[in-house]
Amino acid sequence: MLPGCDPEGLLPPTSLNADLATMATKLMVCQNLTEILESSARYCNAPIEFHHADFTIPSKVLTTRQLRYQAHENAQLIRDIHNVTEDTIVLIHFDNHEQNIIWLWSTVIGGYLPAMSPAFVNDLAQRRKHILHLNSLFKVPLILTSDRLVHEFLNIDGLHIVTVERLVNKLRSGVSRVPRTNFGHQKEPEDAAILMLTSGSTGNAKAAVLRNNQIKAALAGKVAHHGTEKGDVFLGWVALDHVASLCQIHLHALALGARQIFVDKADVANDPLRFLNLIHNLRVSVTFGPNFFLTALSNLLDKMQPSTAITRDWDLSCLKVIFSGGEANTVQTCISAMAHLETLGARKNVVSPGFGMTETCAGSMHNLSCPDYDIKMGLEFTSVGPCIPGLAARVAGDNGLVIKSPNVPGALQIKGECVLKEYFNDPFATSISFTRDGWFITGDTALIDDAGYVRLCGRTKDLIIVNGVNYYPHELERAIEEAKLPGLTPTYTVVFSHRPDGASTERVVVVFSPAHGYTNAASLTVSFDAISKITARLFGVSPYQIVPVAATLIPKSTLGKISSPKIAAEYRAGGYDTYYAEAAEAIKLYRQTNLRRPESETQKSIADLFAEMFHTPSSEIGIDTSLLDMGVSSIELFAFKSNVHRILCLDQEIPLISVLMDPTIHGIATAIQEMQQPKQYNPVVKLHASGEKPPLWLVHPGVGEVLVFLNLAKYINDRPLYALRARGFEEGEEFFKDLPEIFTTYFQHIKTTQPLGPYAIAGYSFGAMIAFEVAKLLEADGDEVRFLGSFNLPPHIKDRMRQLDWVEAGINLSYFLDLISEDYAHEISPKLHELSNDDALDHLMSHASQGRLAELSLTKSKMKTWITLAHKMQEAALEYEPSGSAASIDVFHAIPLKQVAVNGTDWIENKLSKWADFSREPPRMHHVDGAHYTMMSPEHVFTFQKTLQKALRERGL
Repeated sequence: MLPGCDPEGLLPPTSLNADLATMATKLMVCQNLTEILESSARYCNAPIEFHHADFTIPSKVLTTRQLRYQAHENAQLIRDIHNVTEDTIVLIHFDNHEQNIIWLWSTVIGGYLPAMSPAFVNDLAQRRKHILHLNSLFKVPLILTSDRLVHEFLNIDGLHIVTVERLVNKLRSGVSRVPRTNFGHQKEPEDAAILMLTSGSTGNAKAAVLRNNQIKAALAGKVAHHGTEKGDVFLGWVALDHVASLCQIHLHALALGARQIFVDKADVANDPLRFLNLIHNLRVSVTFGPNFFLTALSNLLDKMQPSTAITRDWDLSCLKVIFSGGEANTVQTCISAMAHLETLGARKNVVSPGFGMTETCAGSMHNLSCPDYDIKMGLEFTSVGPCIPGLAARVAGDNGLVIKSPNVPGALQIKGECVLKEYFNDPFATSISFTRDGWFITGDTALIDDAGYVRLCGRTKDLIIVNGVNYYPHELERAIEEAKLPGLTPTYTVVFSHRPDGASTERVVVVFSPAHGYTNAASLTVSFDAISKITARLFGVSPYQIVPVAATLIPKSTLGKISSPKIAAEYRAGGYDTYYAEAAEAIKLYRQTNLRRPESETQKSIADLFAEMFHTPSSEIGIDTSLLDMGVSSIELFAFKSNVHRILCLDQEIPLISVLMDPTIHGIATAIQEMQQPKQYNPVVKLHASGEKPPLWLVHPGVGEVLVFLNLAKYINDRPLYALRARGFEEGEEFFKDLPEIFTTYFQHIKTTQPLGPYAIAGYSFGAMIAFEVAKLLEADGDEVRFLGSFNLPPHIKDRMRQLDWVEAGINLSYFLDLISEDYAHEISPKLHELSNDDALDHLMSHASQGRLAELSLTKSKMKTWITLAHKMQEAALEYEPSGSAASIDVFHAIPLKQVAVNGTDWIENKLSKWADFSREPPRMHHVDGAHYTMMSPEHVFTFQKTLQKALRERGL
């Protein structure tokens, strides 16, 4: 056996220090999870805290004893549910840490077997298939969820769904007040404790059976390997349906009796600097961070001046270890991240890359000497270190024989107490996952070096990991095939992962056989564009390369199966380079040949500007090329507008609305020619003009502008997308006099543009109120409004409107435009209210980011007009009271502004829920990432659009 990989079993207490020995003794005495919870509550009573990234929002704290008590109460409620027996599987489906933890333990103490449910996919057909599979696999489980998540189960017949609100109401009313019974104590060490799904939330997921003694062995191994102790503070931010959160953080901390803290993933993943704030403020010592997250954190810190980081007063001396896994860690990322973290006080080697699976209760190997060891060995990707105590590893060749020599790659196999023994109700999956002598086949390729350190070399299993998220190639293959693209030969599409040199994550490669030859430029161009859009829609990323090759180069077996590993190996060996190069050149020439060339000097100047700003050859740009095709951001849009004014020496700046109305080179040039002519106000901005599905109308927020929707427009390509822009931005335009004028104006322009329904309309913030009133006008006109959306606005708004005088409107606009920070906005508000409007504006302009002002081409005069417009809009709503009703409403809720709600719960339960009074069916609530002003920012727009498009589909649109 190679060094460092021997199965050592549980370490005896005498081999550990005093604290660890005490913990190990207590842990080894426990027979099951219930006894681990009871022991932790009795001897330690450590807190489990649920925090918000915004420290002004109070945290919720649940001590271990309180958790135990509440779980006992809830266990009896579960036992009273009709048709629940001791063999019933309980599927736990929530979207927050608190409910997941409480109801997980309620199920365990009740003596039932819980299964943790991940978030569902947006593809409703896939979701239905997944739910039906789970219902069959778990033999009609009891599904515990919340009222607001019930609709996610698509009203499928035959499901046994019970909402926890119903159960808790029983408890509050005194029902089921009987002596508490703890059937969890009766579980044996070999009994199943928890079921964890191993293949995400699509396809036929397998359920790994995690046994009591398996979990106990894994926890003892983690403690012994990392030296964690009772005084540590654990931070978890990944959902509890992921084994890293459940075992590496929650159960690990519970077994030690350590304090544990949970925050939402969105609070951390999209803003790595908040991660540092949490560590500093809460004195975190143990947490988790995958490679993509460490890369983002390192890149942000690289951009900050060292003095800036220091002046933030981050003290990370408390930080002992960041577990890292889920995808391969690059040595360079670890070097960079740890250099920054050490500067801020963290200990050396604080990042611990590792290897773990659901089947091993998370991290089962960990490198404690990163990056020193990896630098010494000259590695590009870090070693995942030796096995934790209780696990053994080996590698085997293609012939199945064990490779006993070090440094020889083979199929990674593992064995030990912390490895699962079976998949639930799936004997076939179990049988093919083990060798004849009982070793578990991981599906990974690895080598074990002379020191016993394991290095991963790739995967034999079918999986793509992009930024730590698992995707399945067969899903994309199926989606491409189902699109029935005329340029593709059916059944010859292959998808696999590739990690280019120096890349921080894996990329997607698509190989296909073109129906019309791999040099047919017209067909290839259409196929490439379609494959790119399908990939972006399904995976959220564009393909690294799309490679067309002859069908003879994609061989099939006798049974018609394609070997993806062989195709991937041929690609990486350069076997397809020629085909890719020829196709790329053909497409390039086709685009150039079929472009309508710029003719006028104005068109040529604008085309040159396109080429310069978006790093695209002039030969590939024609007069039909659109700014939106280039993926323009709001910042780039203002910069473009300013540059057009400069290079064309215009007497007046081209209005933004003119650019948005037709953002092609031809349209912009035409708008410039017509600029001097009088023009009627038209609120309709066409963000996307084509598509077979009904249009979606978006109403501006209180600032009146539609720029906030530009990020969203990049993802809506299957339907027309129209935005409504307020009146008063352009010279000669009057502000709206009152709300009825706004409502009727927008109603008339919607009917002119889209004469017939069904209609879909949504408003962002203030715009949701307008959308509601316009929807009522459409319904009164006999039309069907099938979708009405509120983006984070309650129905009652006049109290908030009364807070917004001219100065406050200016402060809000400045923050909305990212001219100042939210904290600074709150800080200066009292001071600015002591000044005149003009002096307050001077202060805002002088303290705003000058670079951002330049990007937005904002002068004091333009800013004054914009603030006045926003104030007029809000002033019109000072006495607004909602009345009447719409057929339905979908409410998209994000972190609220500090001025309007105490926290997220208050926002939803006491504010947004009031939409029920104005909808003829219960509102559908949709959580979205980010805060009020950032929910559609570049960091959050991908998840936002997925939620929005899912809601539209569920409304039959």
